[in-house]
Amino acid sequence: MIRLLPILALPFIELWLLIELGVALGAAPVLLYVLATAAVGMWLLRRQALSLTALAERARDDLGAGRPTRPLILGPHALWAVVAILIAFPGVISDGAALGLAIVAWRHRAQDRERPRARTHRAAPPPLSSDVEIIPPGRIPSPFRRRPTIIDV
Repeated sequence: MIRLLPILALPFIELWLLIELGVALGAAPVLLYVLATAAVGMWLLRRQALSLTALAERARDDLGAGRPTRPLILGPHALWAVVAILIAFPGVISDGAALGLAIVAWRHRAQDRERPRARTHRAAPPPLSSDVEIIPPGRIPSPFRRRPTIIDV
């Protein structure tokens, strides 16, 4: 029960912070902030729902064709859905958490966009020139070759 206390107290802390913001800034800016974040959160949630639906259909088609598919639970799509839910709830703490997750999701998306480009622009190894001696395994190179032991009698 004690572990659930912070989760149960979070809505009251969010409400208290919004009231304090209302006292400091006025009711109109706080009301606009709450409405704007709710609208952005619902827009993101609708956009991510469509994206996740298309991703699930593509994964189903890939599985039906026997091609490998990426997990749906992991990745930037799921992070954006969590960001959308956190932004849709009114409150400063949830919006801060959503901003932190949005940064992580943007980094994932940027890495996904750069990965194919990095694979296609891989440089070929330089060609071997004629003055390079290829040493077979087991043979010691000439500067480090053992000299035969000379015994004078």
